[in-house]
Amino acid sequence: MSHSTFVFDVDIPPFLANRVFDADHARQYPGAEALAALGASLRDAGLETVTADLYLSEPNVGRPAVCLSNELTRFTDDLLAFDSVVPVACMSLESPIVAIDFYRKIQEVSERYRHVFLWGGMRDRARGDATFHEIAWPYPDLQPAHRSSAWAQRGFLVLVNSNKRIFVPPRRLVQLHHPGRSARTLVAAGRLSRLRRSEPWLASELYKDRLDAIRHFSHSADFDLFGRGWSDRTNLSGPEARAVARSYRGELPVFEKVSTLSGYRFALCFENTAFPGYVTEKIFDCFRAGCIPVYRGAPDITSLIPAGAFIDARDFSDLSGLESFIRDLRPEVARDYVTAATDFMSSKRAEQFTQGHFVREVSSVLLQAAG
Repeated sequence: MSHSTFVFDVDIPPFLANRVFDADHARQYPGAEALAALGASLRDAGLETVTADLYLSEPNVGRPAVCLSNELTRFTDDLLAFDSVVPVACMSLESPIVAIDFYRKIQEVSERYRHVFLWGGMRDRARGDATFHEIAWPYPDLQPAHRSSAWAQRGFLVLVNSNKRIFVPPRRLVQLHHPGRSARTLVAAGRLSRLRRSEPWLASELYKDRLDAIRHFSHSADFDLFGRGWSDRTNLSGPEARAVARSYRGELPVFEKVSTLSGYRFALCFENTAFPGYVTEKIFDCFRAGCIPVYRGAPDITSLIPAGAFIDARDFSDLSGLESFIRDLRPEVARDYVTAATDFMSSKRAEQFTQGHFVREVSSVLLQAAG
C-alpha cells in the first residue's frame, strides 16, 4: 500500500496513546468498542494504527498515512498540514448539542475531507464536496441478553442517564452564581443560551424533559434513577433536587446497564436531544434487556425502528397520561412490544445499527484511500 499507517485524530483523554484500540479499555465507553474494532480491522488489512498524539510525537512524524478525524481536534491542523496525510474522513457520534462548535462548522469540515459520517439531520448542512454518509450508532451485540426475572416480578420503571445539562436557562444564572461557580462557567452558560436562540437545531435538548419525568415519577416508590452526576445537585432547582433524592439509586457501570434494565418492565429512554437520525445505545440496551423503552428523541424514530417495538412518549399529552398507559398495559400487550423488539434486532433493517456495519462502512473508504 502507498499509505501503510492509519491515524485516528481523536482528542478524548481516555482514548489517547492508542488506548482507544484496546478493546477491553474501550468497552467502558459507549460507542468506543466500535472504534477498537475498526482499528483491529485495519490492522488485519495491513495498516499500522496510531492515535494522532503519538503520530505527531514520533521521530518519523509525517510518514504517509490516511486520517480519520473524530470531529476537529487540537491535532487536526498539524496533521492535515502534511501532504503525506490524506484527510479521508471526519465523523461524530456525539450529540449536536454537545459538539456545538463542530456542528456549526460542518460546511467547512465537509470541504476539508473526502467523506463525512454524521447524523442524518446534518445532511443538508454539510454542503461541501465530501461524500455524506448517514451514521448509525454502532451497537456491539444485538442478541437478546439473559432475562433475569419474569415480567410480573420485575420492577415498574427505571431511568438510566447522567446528570449532564448542556444549556443553562438565563433565569438560572443568578441562582447558580455562588462561590463554587466560576465566572467562566457563567460566561459559557450565557454563550450557550445565545447560541440556542440563534441556531434552531440547538433548541431540541431533552434534559428538561428528563427532569420533568423524574419529578413526576419520583412520588412513586416503584421508580428508580441511576447514573453519574446526580449526587451533585447544584445545577438543579429545589423541587428537582428533592425528586432526585427520592429516586436516586447510584451510579451504574456500562457493563451492568443491560442486566439492571432486565429487572424492570419499562425504562424512560430519553436521548440528549431530539435530532433527526440521532439514536444512541439507550433504546438497544432496553431491547436486549427485554425492557420496554418509553422513547423520546429522534423525530424520525419510526423510520428507523418499528413503532411496535417501543412506546412513543410523543403520543401522550402529559406524563399522567403516559403513566396511566404503562401501568394499565396488559402482560400480553407488553409481550407484543418485547417480541417486536426482538424481531427487529434480528432483521436486516437493524443491520445499520451494528458494530460490523460501522466497521465495514468506515474501513472501506480508508482502505480505498490507502491503496
